[in-house]
This record gives sequence, C-alpha cells and structure tokens, in this order.
Amino acid sequence: MKWFIVLLSCFLLACEKDSFKQDPLEGQPDRIRNGDSPDNRKPEPRPACPQQSLIIESVPRVGMFEEGELGTITFSGRVLKCGTDEYEIDVLNLPEGAIYDKQKGVLEYTPPFALVQGSDYYIESYFDLRMKTLSKPVVVKEQRVVYFVRRPGGRKPVVESFKKFPSEIFEGKNTQFEILVKDEDAIRNANGAVKPPRLNFVTTQQDERNALPYLSVYKPQDPIQDFNDKNLWHFVVNLRTEGFENTVNRNLTVKFGVVAISQFGVISDLFEEQFTILNRVKTPYVSWPEVKVIKTELSKGANNLFSFWAVDPFKEGSTRVEFETDCSLLKGKAICKCVYDGNGWSYSLENGSYCTIEWDIPANMIEDRQDIYFKVKNTNLRDSDDYKELHLTRTFFLKKAKVDVEPPNDPLPPDPPPESSNPTPNPPTVEPPPEEPPPEGTKGPTPFNNFNGVNL
Repeated sequence: MKWFIVLLSCFLLACEKDSFKQDPLEGQPDRIRNGDSPDNRKPEPRPACPQQSLIIESVPRVGMFEEGELGTITFSGRVLKCGTDEYEIDVLNLPEGAIYDKQKGVLEYTPPFALVQGSDYYIESYFDLRMKTLSKPVVVKEQRVVYFVRRPGGRKPVVESFKKFPSEIFEGKNTQFEILVKDEDAIRNANGAVKPPRLNFVTTQQDERNALPYLSVYKPQDPIQDFNDKNLWHFVVNLRTEGFENTVNRNLTVKFGVVAISQFGVISDLFEEQFTILNRVKTPYVSWPEVKVIKTELSKGANNLFSFWAVDPFKEGSTRVEFETDCSLLKGKAICKCVYDGNGWSYSLENGSYCTIEWDIPANMIEDRQDIYFKVKNTNLRDSDDYKELHLTRTFFLKKAKVDVEPPNDPLPPDPPPESSNPTPNPPTVEPPPEEPPPEGTKGPTPFNNFNGVNL
C-alpha cells in the first residue's frame, strides 16, 4: 500500500510538470517557429518540361484575310503537367500594318490592296509564333500558323472621271477626250506582263439620242498608264460627228454609258454621260441647169427663160434667194423672181427657192454679156440667228438670134427625055426632131433627185 501511494504521487508530480510548458510550436520546423511568410521562401526546384507540354492554338486554325478588309486571328496556349500555367506568345514576323495585343492574343490585320499580284486569286503566308513559360526553367516552343490573303471576290474596276469631255460639240466636228479607270488588278505579274482593264460603251438610248455611233476608243488594247498611280489608266476616246447630220432637232442631246472590265472579268458599275450636238445649217446649194459646163447663152431678139433651185442640201433650213441686180433696169423686159416652195429633193417642211429669170432681149442690144448678182441665204428653221449666206454672180452671154434663111427660088430642072423611065426625084426635106416636153411637175430644167451642177 505504501508503494502504491509513492507511485501515485510521482505520477501526479509528472503531470503537473507538463502542464507548465509555454511553447506551442515546440517540435515545428524552424520556418514556422521563426514566422517566415510563404512568399519569402525559396521555391522548390521544378523539373524542366518537354516542348510537347506547350500547346499553341489559333482561332481560326487557318487565318483568312481579304485585301482592304479588317481581319482577326486569336492565339492562345496551354501548359500540360509542367507545374506552371504562366506563359506568353509572341509573333515574330508581324506583317506591315498588323497590330498584335499580347495580353489578349488577338492579331488584327488589314491587307493592302494589290498585295495579291498577277493572275493569282490569293497568296499563302505564315505567322511565326514563339511560346515560352514565365518561370524557370524556361521552356520555349516555336510554331507556324498558316494564313491566306485573297483579293476581293467582287473587286471592281472604277470609272473615276472624264477628262477634257465636251458637253457640246458642233455638228460635223471631231474631238478627243479621256476616260480614267482605276483597276487594282491591272498590275504586273511575275512575268512582267501588264493586263490593263478593257473599256466598253453601253447603249442607254435606243433612238436617235444614242451616242454610240459617234464614239470609238483609240488603241483599246493599249491605254495609257498613269505616271503617278500605276493602277490608273487613261483611255483616249474619239468623238466624231463628221459625216452625221442631225435632221431632228437643232441641238440634239445624246447619251451613252461606259463600263470597265478587269482582267478577271469583273465589271465596274455603269457610268453614264451625255453631250449635245449643236446642229448648224450648211452652206446652201444652187442647182444650175447645166450639167458639166456652167455657161449660159441667151439670144438677142428673143424671149429667154433661165431657172434654178437654191436649197439646203441636208434639209435643215429654209433657203431664200434675193436678186441684188435690179432686173427692171435691164434693157428690154426682164422679170426676176423666186417662188419659195418645198425642197427640190423632198416634200418635207424645209423650204427651197425656185427662181426664174425671164428676159426679152432687144435684137439691137450692143452688149454681148450681162452679169446678174444675187444672194442666197440658208436659215435654221428653229433659230434665225443660225444661217449661212452666199453672194453669187451669174454671167450670161448674149448672142444674136439665128435667122432662118429660105433657099432661093431656083428654076426647075428641065424634064428628062421621054425615053428615061427613072426620073431623079427631089431630095427629101429632113426636119429636126421636135424637143421632148419636160416631165410633168418639173419646175426647172434640171431633175432634183440627184446633185447635178456645181455649188458656187
């Protein structure tokens, strides 16, 4: 019993001694007992990762860009079983004009026009990427991502402007102007060949206001390339109204359209334009009765009649004749007059002048020639300020009238002897053929369905 009490006392004393201990971190590591923060501790060594642990991805997987259009591609990465997820991706060959946001991994790129050259529709290229971890040991991986740049599928040439284009042109005149066409595809290819655009005129009016008969391209396969802008082409256009007569309106506005076509068959938008043909009357035409030689002989002692037409050859004006010689002062009796009637070659509204000179010349007139002066004026039917005038002189040669001389009354020859059975008859009298009367409806001595005579 005594030994039991002694052992119990010793046990109690031991328990009491342990209850007075004041160090709760007793037995903990020094960094814990010393109060060091986790950030200040040295990282434990990380084994190097293989490059296969770094994965580079892009969205889309293949970049597709179009000339003149903003396009984007996004790069991202992953680190597998490497003890870190911190990395960065760089683009080593950033195209000119492209912008890359490294934090977001977004690349923005607007390819310039004419980047795709020649007859190709697209070009292929690469983005060279580099991915690396941010903690040591640094692991680096490089990879290429394919991208394409294509020319716009509907890229059209543009008819930009007209240079030296006349808004008006006189009828019968010729001129030239230029049409400027911008074509981004008209450039040199790898072989050094140039394929400029083509120019086509388009009918926009189906009647006499169609301008296409007046237009033609000078050297259509060889336009002039602009010195400052290699994509700008100058087409020289001939505008010719020579040989065309506008008989409808004094000022005729004609219209046309033009399109440009690239070497790839892409057609530009229609460019419409118009110009006005200023119709001007022509020099009047005088139809003399002579066909080859203009020489008129009048007979003295006889009544003479001379006639002629004065008309507008293109039926655009009204032609009037005014005698500047006072025929009443001529010797004998002379009447000079004109009748304003329909054109000598048509029944249209255009008026011409049918003129006659009727002159009873005295037989004893001494002069052997006479000049008669007159004025011919052709006036536009719609504009009296538009006219052409001629001052003409017609010379008449005066000849004595031929007098028919009767044969003398010679005695008859004696009768033949009775034995003659074949007497000689008198020679037959040959009468000249009578003149054929002029056809009905002919006012002058010259038919007017053709241009005989000379325009003085």
